[in-house]
Amino acid sequence: MESAYGYIKISPLREQIIQGLLKEYYLVDDSIHAREHSVEGIVPFLQYYNRKVEIIPILIPNMPVDSMQLLTKNLADAIQAVLASQKLKWGEDIAIVISNDAVHYGDEDWGGKIMLFSEAIL
Repeated sequence: MESAYGYIKISPLREQIIQGLLKEYYLVDDSIHAREHSVEGIVPFLQYYNRKVEIIPILIPNMPVDSMQLLTKNLADAIQAVLASQKLKWGEDIAIVISNDAVHYGDEDWGGKIMLFSEAIL
């Protein structure tokens, strides 16, 4: 994805996080990213302070609470395992930035899966 400060890189940590996820509960798809645009409003602010910033864009679709609990626990565990293996610290090496307006993207064709965007479109 290009912003006012150039293209933003997708972190290679994404692939490591994906390895820790339950395969039936996530989807990597650049066509859905083409319709979703919440990241484009955040990227320029991140790049303003750090031109070398890398991101891992993740969308969580609408789903029943029990599914949300399972998927978010799996995602949190996968992220924590990668951070521990890389000796990364919250607030120093990595942060979470959230856009949660939840009104401008749908979950059609996602099948209730967590969306990790394809590097091809970003």
